[in-house]
Amino acid sequence: SILSATFKRDPNFLEYCTPTFTGDPAQMPDSYLETITTTGAAVDLNKAYSSYTFYNMLDQSVIASAGGTFTLHLNAKNLSTDKANVHQDLRYTCAYMYIDWNLDGTFTNDDTEYSVLGGTVGTAPSDNKAGYYDDVMVIDKEINVPINASGRYRARVVYRNAWSAGPANACGNINEGVVYDFDIEVKDVFYSITLTQPAEGATFKVFDGETEVTDGQDVKLGTTLTVRPEVTSDDYEVRSVLVNGEAIEGMEFVLTDAAVVSLDVIKGRIITYSVTGEGTLSVTQGENAIENNAVILKGSSVTVKAIPATGYHTESVMIGEDDQTETCSTEAGYTF
Repeated sequence: SILSATFKRDPNFLEYCTPTFTGDPAQMPDSYLETITTTGAAVDLNKAYSSYTFYNMLDQSVIASAGGTFTLHLNAKNLSTDKANVHQDLRYTCAYMYIDWNLDGTFTNDDTEYSVLGGTVGTAPSDNKAGYYDDVMVIDKEINVPINASGRYRARVVYRNAWSAGPANACGNINEGVVYDFDIEVKDVFYSITLTQPAEGATFKVFDGETEVTDGQDVKLGTTLTVRPEVTSDDYEVRSVLVNGEAIEGMEFVLTDAAVVSLDVIKGRIITYSVTGEGTLSVTQGENAIENNAVILKGSSVTVKAIPATGYHTESVMIGEDDQTETCSTEAGYTF
C-alpha cells in the first residue's frame, strides 16, 4: 500500500515580522498614505489615514476569488504638485510590496511574492527635488490572485527612503519609510441571478453549462452563463439579451456581480442591411425610407431597390437567403 498525506499551513498561526524604523523621525510627519483602497474585488478595501504611523496593520481585508483580479490604489498625502522645491512627503521614497502566496510566514524577493510599485529600489532619483514624485504619489497596482489560492494571505506595502542602498526588505530596518499590512481573503464568492421575463412575445432560460439556473439562485463569481431565448409568437423578435440593463454580445456572459437578466423584445421585424462597393440600397415603406436596424411591424410591405454608382453594376442583392438581384435592379424594385 502507498499512503500519502498533505498538510497546509494554517494562516491563523502565522506570525509575520514586525518592521523597524531607522532614520530621522522629524522628516516623517507628512510621509504617509491618505487612502488605501481597492476596486474589482468581491469586498474592497476603503481605508483613510490623517497622520503618520510607521507600521500600520489595516483592520480591513480584501475578499477576492481564486483566479480573479483586483486593483490596489495607493494615494499619498501630497504637500504640493511643485517639483522644483523640497516638499517632505512620500515623493522621496521608492515603493514595493509583498504577498505571502505560499503561506510560509515570510516575505521573499522572488517574482511570486515581490513587486516594485514605484521608483527604483536601491537607485537614487536623478532629481533631488522631485524625487520619485511621478511614480509613488499615486499608485494603481493590479493584483492577480493565483487560481489555486484559498484562505487568507498577508500583503505588505513598503515605502522607504529612495536613497537607501541595497535590495528591498520587508523586515529589519526600513529607512525613513512607512509600512502597511493587510490581508487578502480568497474564497468562493457567489452572486444572485434575477430573471426578469418579458411581458409578452418571448421567454428565456439561463444555463450554467447544461444546468438550468433558476430565478434568485446564487451563482459562483466568474461563471460563464448562457441565455437561451425562445420567441412565443411570430409577431415578436428578440433584439438582444440584457444584463443589468445593458445589451451583451451574443448569448453568453461571465458573472462579475449580481445580475438581472432580461430580454429586449420587439413587436415586428428588424430590418438590417449593408452595402459593399459604391452604390445605394434603397429600402422604403411606402414613401418613407427605412433606416438600418429599424423595426417594421409584421405584415408591412417593404420595397428594396439597388442603385449602383456610375461605373458599377449590381453584383448581388440577398433578401435573407433569397437571391433577388434581378428584381431589385428594376425600376419597381422588389417588394416583400
